[in-house]
Amino acid sequence: MGRNLLTERQGVKQKQEAGIYILGWMSFGLAIVGGTFAASTWIGDTVGFILGIVPWDYLPHALLAVGFVVTFLDLVGDMTPNQGAVSSAILAPIIAVIVNNGPHPAKLADRVEGWSTALQGKVGGQLAAWIGDIGASGLGIICILIATVTAKRVLAKQSAAKAQGGGGR
Repeated sequence: MGRNLLTERQGVKQKQEAGIYILGWMSFGLAIVGGTFAASTWIGDTVGFILGIVPWDYLPHALLAVGFVVTFLDLVGDMTPNQGAVSSAILAPIIAVIVNNGPHPAKLADRVEGWSTALQGKVGGQLAAWIGDIGASGLGIICILIATVTAKRVLAKQSAAKAQGGGGR
């Protein structure tokens, strides 16, 4: 009895697409957690310093809005967060803190900072029980690195799948 190679190939392709989808969302979640923990550390201060060099007070506001648009378009495109959405998820909490501490606080930034604070309170205690108290900087860096590397892999695999006629969801 012969094997049906076409059916086997389609099954493997579906499993790969599901794996890409899961990795994309995992990297997005880690990016949010990483950005949340990084916002109140030297990482957030460094981003704030860099944005402070630009003489336009509303640059952080514009970046926060652009980040939400990029994330929305990325997710609508294929329902899998790629590098743009992950980068926006990392920077959104950091920029929200910068906006709220700046001369022109905004409601969107206030919401993002509130969500970040709540997330940090809930996730921080759970992770500290598992990995010990490594501090916000360490946890932020670890989550950001894992999210970035994973998102790059997802993007590469998804691009390869699209080139072969497959693609995201």
